[in-house]
Amino acid sequence: APSAPKSLLVVGAIADVVEDQFKRLFAELGIGPVAFLPPRNAFVLLRNTLYFDGHGTAQALAVLLAYAVIGAAMASTRAPNRG
Repeated sequence: APSAPKSLLVVGAIADVVEDQFKRLFAELGIGPVAFLPPRNAFVLLRNTLYFDGHGTAQALAVLLAYAVIGAAMASTRAPNRG
């Protein structure tokens, strides 16, 4: 059986040009799909919702949702124990 394709999630805010370079580099290395957490996904979600009736928003929405879940999980582990 063939191995599963490699994928990558890059966390952190980087410049758009750097994100584009990373995507090209990872594609050349055979790593993909590559998803980046905000800020670009927020822009894509807003633009596609406003101008394209929501078409093409699934990946951006999934990435932003993952960002929110990870942030909530981190916040809940750091919350003081009040008991």
